[in-house]
Amino acid sequence: SVDAAKLNGLTADQIITSAVDQIVNGASSAMDTLAELEAFVNQLNVFIQSNDTDITALTSALAGKVDAASFESLLGDFGYQKLPSGLILQWGIASSPNDIVNTVVFPIAFPTKCTYVAVGGHAEAVENASSVMTWNYTATGFTLDRKDVGYDFGWNFYYMALGY
Repeated sequence: SVDAAKLNGLTADQIITSAVDQIVNGASSAMDTLAELEAFVNQLNVFIQSNDTDITALTSALAGKVDAASFESLLGDFGYQKLPSGLILQWGIASSPNDIVNTVVFPIAFPTKCTYVAVGGHAEAVENASSVMTWNYTATGFTLDRKDVGYDFGWNFYYMALGY
């Protein structure tokens, strides 16, 4: 049984550090000719083939760490979730007084663009309902405007944005 976190008693970090040190320290005289370089590559290939199971386990362990890192998130009233596909979900709360345009800024900028924003409000009574409009989606935010008659208090709107 192979411990995916260790190879021959060494951690992945120790193996990587040792390999880099050997390459850097031996680069000057040990690999002066193409023949020596070719011999080194052949030895490396033999090592990889003879230790295929151990290397597969090590690769799986490293891939798991990469996958975990790609699910970066910030949870709370304002937050985001990055997915491995590159899709990012963001959410937050925006306030808008009646008939005043408000610029909403996302918790983080989308690397490429925002593709969709959904907004919903919470009214204490049906007569307080109003319409809300969103536009001008950018990588860093969007524009929000609320229209209603006779209710001038600020409202909180909850938004969900998608982008990549």
